[in-house]
Amino acid sequence: MKKLRLIILATAVLGLTVSCASHQEKRAKYIFLFIGDGMSVSHVSMTESYMSYQKGKLGGERLTFSTFPYFGMASTYSADRLIPCSASAGTAIACGVKTNNMWIGVDAEGNDAKSICYDLQEDGYKIGIISTAPVNHATPSAFYGSSTSRYSYREFIEKIPDTGFEFFAGAGFRAYYGADGNAEGADEYLERNGYEVCFGEEEYLSRPDSCSHIVLCQKDQKDRESYDYIVDGTIPKGNYSLTEIFWEAKNRSSSCAKVERSTGQHMPTRPCLL
Repeated sequence: MKKLRLIILATAVLGLTVSCASHQEKRAKYIFLFIGDGMSVSHVSMTESYMSYQKGKLGGERLTFSTFPYFGMASTYSADRLIPCSASAGTAIACGVKTNNMWIGVDAEGNDAKSICYDLQEDGYKIGIISTAPVNHATPSAFYGSSTSRYSYREFIEKIPDTGFEFFAGAGFRAYYGADGNAEGADEYLERNGYEVCFGEEEYLSRPDSCSHIVLCQKDQKDRESYDYIVDGTIPKGNYSLTEIFWEAKNRSSSCAKVERSTGQHMPTRPCLL
């Protein structure tokens, strides 16, 4: 069962403003991209109706993002299906191209597509990628990896050091010891290639602020195949909520962060909020 994702990608491509007085270009320090999986207009409308009902009103209550000054709509079909999956939808958002379901970070012909994260990195921004799903799950992987199979979990683990992104966080890892269970542990591989891997709050807080590349996972996800999704209200002791992980990413990466929240089913739409 595919879970509901909220991904926040702090980018700067839409954040440039121009000062009328000085005519000098200014960049936004933080830009967050929120992606709701299965959160179409009907889902938002239902939620706002429920919020109004809770206050004894027929309507009028609004979710914060529906009060933003700009609004847009987008078609969400993939290159080969009417209803996209996490892989194809994540690729469309991260790379700006439609691809086939189950494909990540490539176009419909199988050619590598460049994630906006790399453009921002080249522009001097630091990058943080966060998920309540595993770090190498389909949607987060679309922002840094490429493959014609969303199940290339080990490949996505091994791609992390190549990115140079400052901060990753998630429930844990799929294919922790590889598809056959005989590969080097995900944490050992990443630490051997320049990343500090922390499981839970205690390990994370023990790392000095000078650590420049960190992967933060939930405490109970070490040495195991990660399937659990930790959400606010059901946080075991020593684990982080999505909100807490987001703030840590903001503090660590300074410029940019991507966050994903997971719960729910396959849905036909996948809007993003800028």
